[in-house]
Amino acid sequence: MHFEMKTLLRVLSGAAVLAIYGCGGGGGNADDDPATEPEAPVVPVVRTLSGTAASGAPFTDAVVTVLDRTGALVGTSDPVGADGRYTVTLATGAQPPFVLIASRTGAPGETQSLVSVLESTGSVANVTPVTHLIASRLSSNGDPLTLAQDLAAGRAQLSAAQVGAAVAEIRQILAPVLAATGTAGVDPIASDFAADGTGYDRLLDSIRVEIIPADAASSNIEIGIRQAGADDTAPAPVIQFSSAQSNVASILAANDITAASIGGAAIASETLVASGTSALIAELLRGLNDCYALPTHVRVDLSTMAATGANIVAPQCRNLFAGNDPASFKNGGASVGGGQNKPFRGMFFDGGTGTVFSQGNYEYTRPSDGRIAVSYRNRNADGDETFGTVMVRLEDGKLKLVGNGYDYPAEVVPSQQLRRQITLDQEPFSYYSTGYNLNVGNVTQGGASIFDRVEVTTPRGNVLTLRPRPGRSQLVLQYNYLPNPTGSTDAVNGLSNTGELRLRSEYVDAATPANPPPRAKETARLYFANPANFPDDASIESMRAQSVWTFRYYLASDPDTLAATQAVRTRTRPLSIRELRYQGLMALDEATLARLRAASNPIGTPPEGQALLPSSAPLEPFTWTVPDRALPPTSATLYGLLAGTSTPFDDGVRTGSTERAAQILCPAGDAQCHPTVNGAYAENTYMNGVSLNSTDATGRSFSMYYSMVRLNP
Repeated sequence: MHFEMKTLLRVLSGAAVLAIYGCGGGGGNADDDPATEPEAPVVPVVRTLSGTAASGAPFTDAVVTVLDRTGALVGTSDPVGADGRYTVTLATGAQPPFVLIASRTGAPGETQSLVSVLESTGSVANVTPVTHLIASRLSSNGDPLTLAQDLAAGRAQLSAAQVGAAVAEIRQILAPVLAATGTAGVDPIASDFAADGTGYDRLLDSIRVEIIPADAASSNIEIGIRQAGADDTAPAPVIQFSSAQSNVASILAANDITAASIGGAAIASETLVASGTSALIAELLRGLNDCYALPTHVRVDLSTMAATGANIVAPQCRNLFAGNDPASFKNGGASVGGGQNKPFRGMFFDGGTGTVFSQGNYEYTRPSDGRIAVSYRNRNADGDETFGTVMVRLEDGKLKLVGNGYDYPAEVVPSQQLRRQITLDQEPFSYYSTGYNLNVGNVTQGGASIFDRVEVTTPRGNVLTLRPRPGRSQLVLQYNYLPNPTGSTDAVNGLSNTGELRLRSEYVDAATPANPPPRAKETARLYFANPANFPDDASIESMRAQSVWTFRYYLASDPDTLAATQAVRTRTRPLSIRELRYQGLMALDEATLARLRAASNPIGTPPEGQALLPSSAPLEPFTWTVPDRALPPTSATLYGLLAGTSTPFDDGVRTGSTERAAQILCPAGDAQCHPTVNGAYAENTYMNGVSLNSTDATGRSFSMYYSMVRLNP
């Protein structure tokens, strides 16, 4: 389930309750007049709010805060537990109406929030994606997280009539799915419900809500309906609108919403998530927690050198997998094991003990084989945290881990980047870009890639080609429209350096002339432009969050024969440029930037703009800052060229969300590394870029890239 995914900014004004006691005009007291009885003390009425905070699954670990009409914080709950229930005792003097915000912040530094409202005297207020939509309709800019400030500043009113009107509008927008789940008569704010995947909670499991602030005045909203559909067809349907559309009739017309269908697609109960699925997901995650709570020697038998699914011996762990056999799990060609990048690798190491899985949500069902995609969070004992998805299947009344069953890796990641040109006085040509990263890991045997190529069909029907390239850990896009540069040893013309499919770009500085565009300033190897045209922000914002991409694999051993076809489904779309500008990105600090510029080659000294990496000692750490609304980096990557060649390399390091510095060490044994100085680079090896990277819970990636190459004139 997608909600507001950004750092929660609150403006909390302090509230004081003053008790003023009057005295007689003569300055006497009650004891001076025996006929005067002392006034009984006023006992304040303690008011308690409660409800369910759930996105389908309980909104576990979230804290519910309550702000009153003045913007004052008047109550805070304990963390929401496994049943989704919360209780808040309001401060004396709290003044309705109230805005409720359920928020949880993960180790990657991202805050997930749901908002609700209570206009007057009630004591129950649920906090769900539906109440989040209601709050959006009441906010001045469509962002539910600004509603409390709007209320305090007089930009929004939360009377019973206004809240009732917003509820009615959301009921009209959701009418087909409300009918399909039998929940049309449920009060989304005040009705009691259990977060167990049945009844009203099944409705919450059946919708995916994403609200993305576009700027200070408006937000883009998408409501996806989670229905089973063919593997290779686009998920349907979706409801898309801007908060600037104040007339609900225009939203209904634009999305062709009727009592039973959206966009011409019928919403039937049997096509939605099965009742009780979220409870089964919660049971599976509890089972994983029980497994990882066991000591390593109990989980696995490592008396042999192997570290495969067959070495998992604890019933609490084996029984989580289909057929009660971890060896049955296959995901993108990878099986369960202790090797690098293997699924459930933590089972094989002491460092995995104590890992906790939580925040499970239903994503979609693959009808060809009944596999269900489940998103989740896992956090190890050191506090490192990641979000992911896994395929499961219903077996004997329980969900079992099975993987996607595919033979080869593939991932489509919505990708946003600010590419700063930090050397050679090229800063005016820094630009934002947005698109997708087509990530196919370069699987090798005997040092050579097993792939000849992978052909990717986009949701719009364009066919792109990915190929292996020496020095790259993933396949790169073939741009086809330019030959190899003089001196290149590439066997195939037109290989880029990236799998990044940039749909649109825009200079940071509005004063920089739009012509030539960024794609003309960059070399073709660094910038791959989609052949389809995305001329403006609206063309990005109209894209569906969920899309299907088809990957066709051809192996080097038989390049004329199709080896496999795999479908990859996204969970969200990339941000538009204006959305990205509004959110912001992390950034290297000025001291680090000054150091990089000072080490770079000037014009006329090749490689121009690039920085010679130290060979006598490891590179100094990079340091950075994280502004409001931006995500902190969870990794840093250095890019460069092998000494005296045009062969690229990249090295990286993972970082914690609270860290503001990281040192990238050259991994011993790699061609770019010094043979005797640990962590240092080989002589005459240059750095041409560094990036800070982060990923949100929906799988959307963000990169602040610092380029040190000379642009085209």
